[in-house]
Amino acid sequence: MSEQAGTKLIRVMLVEDHLDFKALIEALLGSQPDFKIVAQAGSLAEAGAQVAKFGFDLVVLDLQQRSKALSRLRSWSRLAAITF
Repeated sequence: MSEQAGTKLIRVMLVEDHLDFKALIEALLGSQPDFKIVAQAGSLAEAGAQVAKFGFDLVVLDLQQRSKALSRLRSWSRLAAITF
């Protein structure tokens, strides 16, 4: 987690392929001062390509993509994940 103005900032990667739902999640997380979306992807393949580029603490992942998600998330180590 990074710090911003004395608070711990939770860096989030959002993995969602539906644009309307992605916008909703962005708005929800954007309204919280302790969350910052640092990376976005529309698929697990895109997300995997961004893992090395961005540091993040939390992955918010589309449940429809879960079949491959657990093994992929384990390979990214130290990450918390919320599926929806």
